[in-house]
Amino acid sequence: MLLAQRSLLLLALGLPVLSLLIPQQDDNSICNQVECYSKDFIPTFEWQTIKEGQQIPQGLDIRLDWQTGLKEARLAEGKTHIQKDKSVQIMPEIKETDDKKIVHYNENDSDSEDPEILALKKALGSSNTVKDLPQVLEYLQTGLYEKDELILTLESLNEYSHSLKDGIKITEPKNFIPLFEVATDNAKYSYEIRELGLRAIAQSLRHNLKALENINAESTFKVLLQHLQSEDNSIIQKRLLGVISSVLQTNKNVDKFLKLDGENFLLRLYPHLSEDSKVRSLEIIEDINKLKLSKRSEENDSNLRLFDTIQNSLSNDELKDDHNLEKLFDKAVSLKESGQFKPNERFMIWLSNQLESRKLQKRDKVEDYNENLHRKLLEARHLVFGNPNALRKALDDEL
Repeated sequence: MLLAQRSLLLLALGLPVLSLLIPQQDDNSICNQVECYSKDFIPTFEWQTIKEGQQIPQGLDIRLDWQTGLKEARLAEGKTHIQKDKSVQIMPEIKETDDKKIVHYNENDSDSEDPEILALKKALGSSNTVKDLPQVLEYLQTGLYEKDELILTLESLNEYSHSLKDGIKITEPKNFIPLFEVATDNAKYSYEIRELGLRAIAQSLRHNLKALENINAESTFKVLLQHLQSEDNSIIQKRLLGVISSVLQTNKNVDKFLKLDGENFLLRLYPHLSEDSKVRSLEIIEDINKLKLSKRSEENDSNLRLFDTIQNSLSNDELKDDHNLEKLFDKAVSLKESGQFKPNERFMIWLSNQLESRKLQKRDKVEDYNENLHRKLLEARHLVFGNPNALRKALDDEL
């Protein structure tokens, strides 16, 4: 009220009021139209939002909420102090988990559960609104849902789904069937609800053989593949593939997937998938080839189809992100080294064009030039797909 009165008085006198509305900045603070805050992020054991321009100490847990886009940080568990003399910018340190982004997680920490499960637990952080698991499961069994309550229920379920013991409970038929229906009914439930449901399912089944015994793998595959065929949302595509990947952890389930022609289904669907889902689908096929018990000739045929799919995808410039491009290129190199697969002319032209483009990026000092990938492409061009004797000259010329 006082600020408004002073503003009106200045306006009446014909004087500017901007200085009243914009906070004043000093050397240790950052100011915007709304507030001033310290340049240094001061962490506690609670999650706090990292504001624009703030520098953070090393050793913190950091996450990015996919719903809000806000970055948050807190002191890592077990730490009572931080290194104040070494500050870093936020973005370069962030690494992605399934639904958050987290840095400085030590995967060598000892625990009775799988390190990946612990990493996901840490990434999710704590919540003050988590329901008890029996309450969550009881609500799912009712089949009568209100949107906000269902979202809260699924968020709570995701907290429990990383535990092997709780994963077994979640996948009991009386709980899994209604959860699976919610996660796959795109006519009745929103994208947000389906994403939460699929994520909870994938996490409950991952590295959990007892949980896998609770579900009907064949019928699960059928529904997932059917929805994947008609789904155009890139995140939901990735979540559907994530569940498929979690179920494909036993030879028995691999055999069931192959009997449904799942491998060829993914190869046929590949051109219609989003960029991230393309990579995920090929990872699934690669895992199948490692697990399935088949004749050597059949395995070679499968790997040949996989190699052709990868080289055609790269040749068509379907992958714009260097991270995804590198993943597929690594797979092509691995397949080429393990079998007698010959790259086609279009692939070799693509590889030459990539090298020429990246050579110009290096010359022009393009900001996002990726020297490591440039070197990898160049070395593979000669060592794997060409003449090894020409590598030294090529390295001198380009790098």
